[in-house]
Amino acid sequence: METARSALFKSDRLTNEKSRTPEPLPAGHSIAMRGLWRGLEHWRGFADAMNNRSRER
Repeated sequence: METARSALFKSDRLTNEKSRTPEPLPAGHSIAMRGLWRGLEHWRGFADAMNNRSRER
């Protein structure tokens, strides 16, 4: 009988194998663009927070 840990590991491994695609997303694909914008928004917010922090000192 398999343990809960081994069952989770097995299902995670199977999910990862199925989700891999042999080719990257094409340039301009909506998923790729959404990820890029989220990253830019994250860093913009981080930079703003750091700038505000340095002004307070």
